[in-house]
Amino acid sequence: MTTTIVFPLLFAALFAVGSCGIPGGFSYIDPNSPNFRKAMNFAVSDYNMHIDDVYYHKATAVLKAKSQVVAGQNIFMSLELARTRCMKNDPSANYCPLFYPQQ
Repeated sequence: MTTTIVFPLLFAALFAVGSCGIPGGFSYIDPNSPNFRKAMNFAVSDYNMHIDDVYYHKATAVLKAKSQVVAGQNIFMSLELARTRCMKNDPSANYCPLFYPQQ
């Protein structure tokens, strides 16, 4: 009788621990969360600052969004970026249409 009670409890405990993921490992996060959006805006801004192009680029899609909680929070993202029609010296760069080359 005790083995039939202990086994389901042991299985439930192992399942609960296994479903949490690896401690310190990456887990998927909501790409619409405020923390992710803030990190994404910083990453795109940094990309625009360092790329050798006179036009702004902006994120058109979030391909992956993961987070790792350690002493702080690491955010891993994979984004699809596209070139806009606005030059980097344009103050209204937030409202730039995407650049589509003529075919």
